[in-house]
Amino acid sequence: MKSIGIIKRISHLLSPQILKNLYYALIHPYLNYCNLIWTSTYPTHLDKLQILQKKAIRVITNSSYNSHTKTLFHNLNVLTINQIRQVQTYDFMFRYERNLLPSAFNSFFPTALLTTQTRSNRTYICPYPRTNTRKFSIGYQGPLLWNNLPNSIKTATGFSQYKCLTRAFIQQKEYVS
Repeated sequence: MKSIGIIKRISHLLSPQILKNLYYALIHPYLNYCNLIWTSTYPTHLDKLQILQKKAIRVITNSSYNSHTKTLFHNLNVLTINQIRQVQTYDFMFRYERNLLPSAFNSFFPTALLTTQTRSNRTYICPYPRTNTRKFSIGYQGPLLWNNLPNSIKTATGFSQYKCLTRAFIQQKEYVS
């Protein structure tokens, strides 16, 4: 990716914060655009992109080429490709939950029958995936991730508050594990 080379060439002239801004301007849009669709595949298909993303993070932090990146992502507050997919899946489910999606999605996810069903305790049924392709789809991953999200995040009042809570939850969960 040319953008990593550009950042590398000027990294000795700029502060890490400006380099991070360049990352968000030059690299992140490619990782973020339709991530929900193209990351729904085998992890090995994403290896090259993950390597490039890690390379960019190492350049920004001026780390050696073989340094471990988990703490670098955490310290920079940057999401990995898989975390970006999780955020977009949570956002999709939040919009589905609040009926903010087009009408074609109105009955996309079946709900479990509970005695007292409110918006905050709604549980979606995870369909049985016969194939791995189905296992990677939003129809399976959406309910799976949403059902494991804490109720304190699901009941957020505004979308911006929800996004902040979700991002913090994903980063905290990834850093602990």
